Amino acid sequence: MKVEKKVTISETHSIEIGTSSWSSKEKSIRSRYDSLETGKFSPHASSELPIPDLQPIIKMAAENDLLSISQCSEMIVALSKSISKQVSS
Repeated sequence: MKVEKKVTISETHSIEIGTSSWSSKEKSIRSRYDSLETGKFSPHASSELPIPDLQPIIKMAAENDLLSISQCSEMIVALSKSISKQVSS
């Protein structure tokens, strides 16, 4: 992945958005975990997902009550802001 934006969650965890590793024409998102012991990227816990996969994953998690009320609320707020920005553009 060619990282274009990164949000640090903790010393070893970040969320990265960028150009996917499989196509220069597609965006992807990754929940990245680095190993403090080796200083290297952890391939076991750093999934890179195609953006179109996010909607069905989130929908399935919601339909199966895997997210807390607080998590759902935070997503609703963020999604509402995204819709407002896109409509205004």
